Amino acid sequence: DLSLVAKVRIIKESIFPKPICYRRIALSKRIICIIFFTILLTGCQSDIEKKEAFFNKGSNYFETKEYKKAEIELKNALQIDPNYVEAYHLLAKDMLKLGNIKGAFAVYNKIIQVDKNNVEAHLKVAEFLLLGKKTEAAMEKIIFVLEKDPQNIEALLVKAHIFMQKKFFDKALATY
Repeated sequence: DLSLVAKVRIIKESIFPKPICYRRIALSKRIICIIFFTILLTGCQSDIEKKEAFFNKGSNYFETKEYKKAEIELKNALQIDPNYVEAYHLLAKDMLKLGNIKGAFAVYNKIIQVDKNNVEAHLKVAEFLLLGKKTEAAMEKIIFVLEKDPQNIEALLVKAHIFMQKKFFDKALATY
């Protein structure tokens, strides 16, 4: 025979089970935090891999003359890393192949924002400015390029063309 107290205890335990041990909760929280941070760290590493995969796909599309697909892949790479200068260069070339002159001009200017000393981007922007008959702005870019690389033949040719647009034919000849 069970006493009344024992019967009440049995009924109480069947209705209200014993609470979970707090040590187990603390341990499971630690495990969840460790798993979360592990996933977070591996996620950062996979972003680099994703960026490179997008760039490589874009580069392959560019080589096979699938320029619209290349543009999409390169833009995906740039969404992951907005400072990826190599992807910007290929994107600008891709836009030129697609006939998007304004887009290419904008991308070369973006390269200059990301890497102020990028000679190739300054040179390309100077060429676009020259085509737009903005000779003063083009000359500023060319002077920058020639300060970095005084023997840059493309920059010297653009400089000569600037002089020709300004009708300074003697300076243009001296530049050649």
